[in-house]
Amino acid sequence: MEGQVRDFGGRVLFFRSASAAGHLKVVQCLLDHGASVNNTTLTNSTPLRAACFDGHLEIVKYLVEHKADLEVSNPVFNAARDGKLRLLSKLLASKTREEVASLMSEKTNGATPLLMAARYGHVDMVEYLLDYCSASIEVGGSVNFDGEIIEGAPPLWAASAAGHLKVVQCLLDHGASVNNTTLTNSTPLRAACFDGHLEIVKYLVEHKADLEVSNRHGHTCLMISCYKSHKEIAQYLLEKGADVNKKSVKGKFVLFFLVVNRSEVTHILEEDDIKKIPLVSQCECIFQ
Repeated sequence: MEGQVRDFGGRVLFFRSASAAGHLKVVQCLLDHGASVNNTTLTNSTPLRAACFDGHLEIVKYLVEHKADLEVSNPVFNAARDGKLRLLSKLLASKTREEVASLMSEKTNGATPLLMAARYGHVDMVEYLLDYCSASIEVGGSVNFDGEIIEGAPPLWAASAAGHLKVVQCLLDHGASVNNTTLTNSTPLRAACFDGHLEIVKYLVEHKADLEVSNRHGHTCLMISCYKSHKEIAQYLLEKGADVNKKSVKGKFVLFFLVVNRSEVTHILEEDDIKKIPLVSQCECIFQ
């Protein structure tokens, strides 16, 4: 009967649906009547994964007690991404230290559990993964920001870009490299500058972030702050000694990014700062 119902999309879907919807008594009934605890949908999703995804702890416990297979990284990944700490600790409770470390290094959709926890600002989860799960603090991966996939992003970069100050503080307290970059050489400081997170910018600079590291296009933190019209950040970077005389790969200076974005130069750059920029560059900007 199990095979027949499965072939027609029956019992396995009922079982997964009951797990996903949080109906413990239905789950118990199906198992009592012989449903396979590890049966999957056509996309290989188990009842345990469904319960993990929707945060039904009691069903997770019941399925695990009835021999649900934990050797799937997706439930762990989902719990980390969604900040479900109690659920994650339950999933890992029966694992050896080596097995937990392996799950922490495994990537789902290009990202580790720690990277996702940092991306979505779950500071308690980040602390747990670092303190109890041996998660690597520097391993980069793929994260989505505004529809764009950023490759090789370390957890600190993701937290900085998303504006999660407490996660940034936690990661630095645990020894994260403040200047670790993505594959395009974007630093956590540049990510914070791009999205206008002033407090994170200040915190990173106070912890020795390099103001002058540029991305693959040669764009510095000051350039991107000016381009995005983040006035307070640009002013702060200037106060900390950011170089207005740096050039991008295409030979553009900070003044160019201000003019392109129709910013009022004098509201961000002081006269002395403008004087540091070569006259030829100032003339180029006037005729943009």
